Amino acid sequence: GNFKYTTTGNGPDGTGVGPICLPEISSKDWDYKGQAKISGFGNTKHKGTAAEKLKFIEEKVLDDKLCERLYGRSNFPYDRKTMVCYGSLREGTATCQGDSGGPLVVLVKDHWIQKGIVSYGSACGAGGAPTVFARVKPYRPWIKKICGV
Repeated sequence: GNFKYTTTGNGPDGTGVGPICLPEISSKDWDYKGQAKISGFGNTKHKGTAAEKLKFIEEKVLDDKLCERLYGRSNFPYDRKTMVCYGSLREGTATCQGDSGGPLVVLVKDHWIQKGIVSYGSACGAGGAPTVFARVKPYRPWIKKICGV
């Protein structure tokens, strides 16, 4: 099934509006662990203002064990069944306020797949902890039931 999300461009590359794929529940495409693109109009720095243009960052999947260790004692513990961890521990490379709810997409073969939805992370670009995303896969049956796709 496909959903459309609006950007200033065609999917993640910024050249038009395009669909985003949600593979069938049993698809191996959900297991892709390569580079991903994250996009949003969130703040460009902590306590800053929203971006005027859609911003993109490319990040990689991180090990669930690392995210469990980093977030295990926080108010938002990491759950590998419903969450996926992408990003970097480097300062200045993260989502920020206003990016929540935005897509995490991966290119598999020749199509984009929405793998996650921005949920939470460390203070905007502060480093030390990556961004945590709600996994789309566990909600795929509900999406199909409600939206028919």
